[in-house]
Amino acid sequence: MGVPSFYRWLSQKYPKIVEDVVEDEPMDELGRAVALDASRANPNGIEFDNLYLDMNGIIHPCFHPEDRPAPTTEGEVFENIFDYIDRLFLMIRPRKVLYMAIDGVAPRAKMNQQRSRRFRAAQEAKEKAMEEEKLREKLTREGVKVQPKVESGVFDSNVITPGTPFMGRLSEALKYYVHDRLNNDPGWRGIEVIFSDASVPGEGEHKAMHYIRQQRGLPGANPNTRHVVYGLDADLIMLGLATHEPHFWILRELVFQKKDTNAPQTLGMGTEETKKKVAIARKPYQLLSVSVLREYLALELRPVAPTPFKLDPERLFDDFIFMCFFVGNDFLPHSPTLEIREGAIDLLMTLYRNLLPTLGGYLCADGRPNLPVVENFVQVVAQHEDAIFQKRAKKEAQMRSRRHREKQKAKDYYDRQRQASGTVGPSNSYALGGSKLASDRAPAAPDQLVALGRGRAPPPPPAKNKTAEENKSAADALRERLKARGKRAAEATADVTTEDADAKKAKTAEGEDKEDAKAKAKEFWSELEQATTEAEKEDSESTLTTVDSDEVVEHPFVQATGPDAQPGDWMCPTGCGAMYGNKGSCFRCGCPKPSEVRKFKAGEEMDSKSFLKQLEGIVKNLGDREGESPDTIRLGESGWKDRYYEAKMKATPQTREQIARGMVVEYVRGLIWVCRYYFEGCCSWGWFYPYHYAPFASDLTNLAGISTDFELGKPFKPFSQLMGVLPAASSHALPAAYAPLMSDKDSPIIDFYPEDFDLDMNGKRFTWQAVALLPWIDSRRLLEQTDMLEYTLTAEEKRRNSINEEEIYVNTAHPLAKQFVKLDEREDEDAEKTLPMDPKLSDGMNATLVSVKREAKPSTIPSPISCRPDIQNNQVIVASLRLPTDRFVPPVLMPGTVLPTPSVTEQDLPPPPMTILGENFDRRPRGGGQPTIDYGRGMAGHPMAGPIGGPRMDSRALLDASMGRGAPLGGGANFQQRAPPPPPTYPQGYPQQYTPGGGGRGVPLGGFPSGNPTPGRGGPSPAGYAPGGNRFAALNNLPRRGPPSTRPPSSDPRARK
Repeated sequence: MGVPSFYRWLSQKYPKIVEDVVEDEPMDELGRAVALDASRANPNGIEFDNLYLDMNGIIHPCFHPEDRPAPTTEGEVFENIFDYIDRLFLMIRPRKVLYMAIDGVAPRAKMNQQRSRRFRAAQEAKEKAMEEEKLREKLTREGVKVQPKVESGVFDSNVITPGTPFMGRLSEALKYYVHDRLNNDPGWRGIEVIFSDASVPGEGEHKAMHYIRQQRGLPGANPNTRHVVYGLDADLIMLGLATHEPHFWILRELVFQKKDTNAPQTLGMGTEETKKKVAIARKPYQLLSVSVLREYLALELRPVAPTPFKLDPERLFDDFIFMCFFVGNDFLPHSPTLEIREGAIDLLMTLYRNLLPTLGGYLCADGRPNLPVVENFVQVVAQHEDAIFQKRAKKEAQMRSRRHREKQKAKDYYDRQRQASGTVGPSNSYALGGSKLASDRAPAAPDQLVALGRGRAPPPPPAKNKTAEENKSAADALRERLKARGKRAAEATADVTTEDADAKKAKTAEGEDKEDAKAKAKEFWSELEQATTEAEKEDSESTLTTVDSDEVVEHPFVQATGPDAQPGDWMCPTGCGAMYGNKGSCFRCGCPKPSEVRKFKAGEEMDSKSFLKQLEGIVKNLGDREGESPDTIRLGESGWKDRYYEAKMKATPQTREQIARGMVVEYVRGLIWVCRYYFEGCCSWGWFYPYHYAPFASDLTNLAGISTDFELGKPFKPFSQLMGVLPAASSHALPAAYAPLMSDKDSPIIDFYPEDFDLDMNGKRFTWQAVALLPWIDSRRLLEQTDMLEYTLTAEEKRRNSINEEEIYVNTAHPLAKQFVKLDEREDEDAEKTLPMDPKLSDGMNATLVSVKREAKPSTIPSPISCRPDIQNNQVIVASLRLPTDRFVPPVLMPGTVLPTPSVTEQDLPPPPMTILGENFDRRPRGGGQPTIDYGRGMAGHPMAGPIGGPRMDSRALLDASMGRGAPLGGGANFQQRAPPPPPTYPQGYPQQYTPGGGGRGVPLGGFPSGNPTPGRGGPSPAGYAPGGNRFAALNNLPRRGPPSTRPPSSDPRARK
């Protein structure tokens, strides 16, 4: 999910959810390798059952690592991937299942994002190659020796896409790796390995979630299975919550790592190869506990007043997931109203707590948006749009002013240096805001400069006493004068909720006061724009000396070493102390942050790491577009909505309403699609959001009449997807017959592959944040062309262009191997050989085994890498694995779930956040005095209530409500599970032989007999259920989704279509 900074925000807000992973060290203090045994107890003190690997989160770091040169051969890539998986396996040590999933063909809604990324990656690679050549030429002119460029055989990262020859070879390499580990590693021999390669449709993490969902509620399935998912995407957190599995962890690298100043150093006894591997692999990892996150959210999302329906914590989690969709995901552009860096999620959570009692139900029902309730909620958010935009404009102006002051301080610092050195005349320096290209930085002319030497910098001359006014730039002085008036003008137009603001709003309702408020707001915006323009003008006119100038001393970069120091934090060279990495200059003396790459002199040889670091800085500066695009929309200023649709959508006054409504309809359908994708799986392979921008919150009205039906369709074939997402520069990844379609000027689809395309900065600073304005793919036209070329494919290309099923591997010593052998020995020549899996042999797994179209247990497995031997006397057997696709699994806790011991209490909650609504808006209950809430659950009919002012209800009590269990209002570790009371009476139409009088079994193992309504699938709902809440009774097994209902929509509003 594309939510930048979401993981950081979550881990800082709820610190108990993350813990550092404890690992056995692979090397001793002398640098010698130590054999590690994954069959031994986990050093983290907990044994995990299943490990799921989002393989694309492994492939990309191994394909183009950030901290070393890129691999030059595919063999190096494969070896790095093997080492990466080994380390993850040793961390978690799964005891039942290892699930490895590579991204396959994605839904069309995701393909648009993939297309944007790949086109931009090709463009950035081209720019980087040009800048590398310029940098080499510059260093050569300066007499610096540069290591020759090493051409990589795997330079194009766009080949990490289903259907490419690379992905086919990677699949074979990973199959070899699985065979090797199952044959030779004792920690692997007792587990089942499922491998879903790029020929299986679906994103990797979603394929893993589909497997988890389809195991829930089936015979033999353990509701207390401990799951760990590895991946780098923030949406894994949402997916983990959406499973409603209470024992769930996310494994990922520690992104924001503190510098370890006490890290042990090797003594140089190991080989160069060993040292290289250790340097690459020893990045620390963290485990994010979804169980602990559930506890935090159960307390954080409690409403401030009693609700007219039973409060179900599981539904609170679903609503939290849905709210997060507004701030970003991979399928819809984020709402312009909400930015996570501005506290958008805190804002939504605060509104949710206050509004839930009056919304009329939950935002989601059984994993689908409840549109009338969603509209009520969004319209409250819309009331604060003007205030949000005005606060954003003020903050961005302040940030621009701060960056300008840093540049001015650097200029002043260098001026003092030149004065102290006696430098006369113009300096051969470069404007800090000028050209960022390496080729534009010509070497200095020594005969025109008076150099200071390379020793210690002379102390700056004593500064004259200046008045406060003299120390300010013109823009700063203007802002100071506008401060009082601007603040009052902004408050006059902001929609706030405090009593004073309400009184002011009531006063300005009169005609004269309203006109006065508009005039003040207009004055505020024009003066703010004037201040910003003057600051930018000063930036462009100022000539700021950089470290490249030879007339001042180049200070070396010194990493700060304090206990809280982060990589990039630096020590001021003049002795002022430590500075944050994002500080461009010292806030005391004004010296600019030194470059982390030292300056090489003529005759010296620059190592490859320093060269790459310097190149990286140049490329990064190329992406900084601050000040290049003026803000013509001015969100929050009168008329901002008209300007937005005119600029972004080319709307006229006559067409604006129609265009905005079209965006609203598709955006809401997108919210439905995304919600179902997370809770059920893909409901349409062909749907996508056909706009580059999202509508405003205030436009999301009249939602009840929007269609919620989707046509499932089918996924693209791999080559068709490649044609849909790759630029012409990556046509080498396709069969030869396809390439002309992307580059020939006479191609009927050449308009899909522009060589140049516009980037809309859309108010952002860096190009990676910009919107790529690429033309949309017309799937009908594309498939017409690709279908006509399939006859040209070779046998190997046809195999790469096919849709396959995931495979399961076990050692022949595993109990399940008996079924594999039985399946393989059957002689069904005319029919597909299938066999239902026995959960008693598979340790609770349910699926259908399908025979593979090759030898299931070959005696020899050839190595795909020259440095690895073939596997002889193979003892691993394989079969295809088929999971149901039509079985709906409700988002509830399964019967038999035992919740983990609670670790979050009221005192662990963070203080109420500061939002645009003001400090006093958050009225969440703290300690005593919380409202009387019925935490009963329709699943088992066990109501639980706490009196007003009574004992605190902790997260365990709230979560136990999901199980239908009562708990002492004090909760805590001393809670003892009680026998559940009789389940509720089923409404008329439910089979009475399955009522509690029949043994309390609820739904039979085979589901409800035909002709009887299943819970939540039409018919009357059991009494006492929450509006929009879950409609499912106690489930020991879950019914398969049957054919579409034949009843008319009016009598079956919840029919699944």
